[in-house]
Amino acid sequence: MPIKINSKEIAKIINGDFINDSVDVDGISIDSRTIKAGNLFIAISGDRFDGNDFIKKAYDNGAAVCIGTVPLKTKKPYILVKDAYQALVDLAIYHRNNSKFKVIAITGSAGKTTVKEMLKIILQKNYKTFATAGNLNNEYGVPLSILSADGNENYAILEMGANHLLEIKKLSKIAKPDIVAITNILPAHLDGFGSTQNIAVAKSEIVYGLKKDGSIILNSDSMHYDILLEQIKNKKIITCGTNNNDNFKIIKNGFVHKNIDYKLSLQIPASHNFINATIAIAIAQELGQDLKSCLQNIAKFNTVAGRLEQKITKNKMVIIDDSYNANPESIKSAIDYLMTQKQQQKWFLMGHMAELGEHSAVLHQEIGLYAKEKKVDKIFVVGQYAAIIRESFGENCYMDNVVADINKNSGADVVLLVKGSRSAKMEQYVESLLC
Repeated sequence: MPIKINSKEIAKIINGDFINDSVDVDGISIDSRTIKAGNLFIAISGDRFDGNDFIKKAYDNGAAVCIGTVPLKTKKPYILVKDAYQALVDLAIYHRNNSKFKVIAITGSAGKTTVKEMLKIILQKNYKTFATAGNLNNEYGVPLSILSADGNENYAILEMGANHLLEIKKLSKIAKPDIVAITNILPAHLDGFGSTQNIAVAKSEIVYGLKKDGSIILNSDSMHYDILLEQIKNKKIITCGTNNNDNFKIIKNGFVHKNIDYKLSLQIPASHNFINATIAIAIAQELGQDLKSCLQNIAKFNTVAGRLEQKITKNKMVIIDDSYNANPESIKSAIDYLMTQKQQQKWFLMGHMAELGEHSAVLHQEIGLYAKEKKVDKIFVVGQYAAIIRESFGENCYMDNVVADINKNSGADVVLLVKGSRSAKMEQYVESLLC
């Protein structure tokens, strides 16, 4: 958001009723616990809480102005609106429309954050670049991300996520992207979408806010690529994948573009990162960046926390910390990477995969069978589907006191993959193993 914006101007933008003295604000929060002096607090309510209940705390923590939906007796600057969330959206749209940056919006079932960070490292050397912090990619995170940019950047890279149809459509209309990318379609958030076909439809909604002369980058190897093409019509499409007619055809250790072979050097592991890197480079090239400089910059990219991040315990065991999130295909890819490691013993500590709906039991069973097929030596399982995984994997699958068991029996000859959905909080197991 602009470094300084007047509270009366805010009231005008969001069609709110302003009371008391006019002040300048710097920064926005919807969480009273994170308020800093001079911030604007927007009292958004949820299913289980009323944001208006936190207005006093926000003022106490230094908020210069608060936006709420109930009349308030206060001597502090206050803006009354009918809908606090819509106020957040209106501010984000206003800021987007009055900023100089081009917006790149990225969605997909997996790889969004990695592609975002790869693109950021390509662009930021020569251009002022803003990128979504962490995974603020939902209905609140996207407008807050837009408002976190100062407006003078050359580029703003935004993640967009969803677990229901029509959510990304709304986010795209707020962000008005110049370029969009869909990394892949995988069985994730099935509880909300119902099917992978619906996921493809939902991800394709990212084009609804795309500017008329905008471009879309697609992974042609993705599940339901045909549905993506059906949903995305009359748009400039740039494809990345292993097909001969792809604009960026992935080959061993690189890609082919316009009949020229380019070598792709990456510090990060796993074959699926080649498609992530190629998508990031395709976006940068569409923005007018030189491919040679793109390759030089992306070679400096290391890793994203919690994504195939290697750590060593006191007893010399190597942990592959892939705890950031999980879906069936990303777990299979992580197992494939685990099996390429040099250590003699290859173990897997797995938490549950969330939001898979009626498919949950079968998909967890498949992971147990896949790990057995790939000859993982031991699996340690936690969470509600642990018994199902143990049944499908068979011997050498453990459920009780997993941290103590791993620490007691591991050493330099062991590499341990740790992975699960965010709700499984597998990063806490990593921390315990490192203590």
